[in-house]
Amino acid sequence: NMDYQGDFEQRYNAAGVFDLSALSYSETQLWEHPLPGLATNIGYQVNISGDTLDIDKLDIKLGELSLSAKGSIHDWHNDPVLTDTTVSGQTPLAVLDYILPWKIIPYADEIRDRVHRTGHFTLEKLTLPETNLNRLIDEPALLLTLLQGSGRLQDAAITTPLDIHYITDISGNLLMQDGTIQAEQIQSTSGPLTLPTMNIAASDLSGYLKINASAKGPVRLTTSDAAELSTLLKKNHLKDLTGPIYLDIQYHYDEARSIPVQSISSLSLDGVNLTTYPDEVKLKDLKGRLVIKKEAGLNIDIQELSGKLATFPGVSNVFDDLPYGKQELVLEVNARGNALGFTGQSIGAQVRSAFEGAISTRFARGDDEITVRVMRQQTSEGRQDLENFYVATSAGERVPLKE
Repeated sequence: NMDYQGDFEQRYNAAGVFDLSALSYSETQLWEHPLPGLATNIGYQVNISGDTLDIDKLDIKLGELSLSAKGSIHDWHNDPVLTDTTVSGQTPLAVLDYILPWKIIPYADEIRDRVHRTGHFTLEKLTLPETNLNRLIDEPALLLTLLQGSGRLQDAAITTPLDIHYITDISGNLLMQDGTIQAEQIQSTSGPLTLPTMNIAASDLSGYLKINASAKGPVRLTTSDAAELSTLLKKNHLKDLTGPIYLDIQYHYDEARSIPVQSISSLSLDGVNLTTYPDEVKLKDLKGRLVIKKEAGLNIDIQELSGKLATFPGVSNVFDDLPYGKQELVLEVNARGNALGFTGQSIGAQVRSAFEGAISTRFARGDDEITVRVMRQQTSEGRQDLENFYVATSAGERVPLKE
């Protein structure tokens, strides 16, 4: 449905609506599956005057996703340059699962494994500075460094990297500026617990990724459901728990470092009372601090807690016998590896795919999404299997990992 005025050459004015719901689109370099033919409407109003194309209105509705944009394109038929472009919109996060070009997004598998298909995202305003479209097509990652804007995330959910628990009801403000994405004042819950406010910043999105995250404050109980609370406590071998608990987390990730992750977390108790489950051992007025540090290895330090335990009647000979768990192996690229073109990222990706599996495809079955993961067959146990592993160079040469 289009209204048109012009001479098909230097003067053009049009407004109308396209309905593309009967179409699907495939592009194997960007998407794993064809984009489905959802109920789609594109409303527009454009003007062409000489070499300038002005987009006065562009409204796109694709299923539950809606976007509005306007801007100008200079030298549009030869070497197009986009100027004065702004975009706004909103979408359920579930729609992004098949709309985003995951094949060119860094860490796509990790993101899709962790982020649940719940919640909404509102793009309040996104501004794209003057940009040559031909260059943008050749370097799509460049777009991440150019975007400026803000938005809001509501009711999202993720699985933590340690698969300990879901973090749900994630809401907060997002800011994109100078190649950095900042998530500010993030509120969230885990089961019946309200977590401290979080702040996250991701930078160097098109190069060596850097992430800094922090959360500090009290952990609060938000449920009045006795059954839900009892289930949570028993899952953690407790019958009851009262008193203030404070959490302080500092997390740093730098892909350019040989050991990319640095983190320090502390859990502080200030007059906590608890009863263990199933053996009912009562501990009162617990005060102390549990500090967990991770860099080259994992270090757990319990500070002052044992001194308080020793003051209880009938308790004696208190000592720390905390096991440190499984040994952690840190992989670093040596001189030969650098000469063969390996990086910490490429080595890590091959090892992870081999031992944790690589996602080959996803498909829908009813309301569920089925993930197919391909894994290598392990020929020995533990470290020996890792030492026998071979990695491939960009030229296809197989090299023992231990070398």
